[in-house]
Amino acid sequence: MKKKIIYLLLMTLPLLVVTSCEEDAIGTPDLNYITFEAGQVDLKVDKGSTNSANYKIYSSIMSDVSRTYSVTVSDKSTADPVSYTIPTSITMPANSNVASLQIDVEDINIISSRVLILKLEEKSGLFIGNDNEFTINLLRICVSDIAGAYTYANGKPATVTETSPNNYELSGDNYFGANYAININDACDEITVTGGFLPDAYGIGVSGAGMVMPDGSLEITYTVDGYFEDRPMVLIPN
Repeated sequence: MKKKIIYLLLMTLPLLVVTSCEEDAIGTPDLNYITFEAGQVDLKVDKGSTNSANYKIYSSIMSDVSRTYSVTVSDKSTADPVSYTIPTSITMPANSNVASLQIDVEDINIISSRVLILKLEEKSGLFIGNDNEFTINLLRICVSDIAGAYTYANGKPATVTETSPNNYELSGDNYFGANYAININDACDEITVTGGFLPDAYGIGVSGAGMVMPDGSLEITYTVDGYFEDRPMVLIPN
């Protein structure tokens, strides 16, 4: 008798498990869930140019009527508002679970990488994926070409020589009589002093930053530890 009871229990258990799983799955199609196609993407724009991209927003359910969601910019965004154009809302067509979001970007104040973070309108009963954040890294793409002969504003000649892509050697500053070479990096017209002869030969630290100006001149603020700090240097192309 005991064996018969155990046998009946074993036969009944799988039926209970299947029934339970089916009941859990019943509510899944009713979940009102939308999400950006990704949490983070890169959007590149050439120097002095524009670019556009379309991104998808997906819904877990379809509806026989269109659905509209407001699009806002997060306070955590660092992109200059003049550099992008976004719609104030997107519409998911009826009988579809996909909407398209177009972003237009112009190379304005994208001196270094900036991020545009978008959010969707939150509603009661609506679940939004990726923590309701869509991060677009705005990347300015430009080719560095600053090698050549220059003259400092004080009349001292200088030469900028390319050592590798975006990296250069400046023959010397406008302070010392000897030409102690300076290593610089140009990242989309932003110059950074990365080293040079003084730290390599004497262990004297150097630092600095600057810009490539629209007229092709280089404006650098240069520091040599123990000698001077934030010395302005303007190199005019010959």
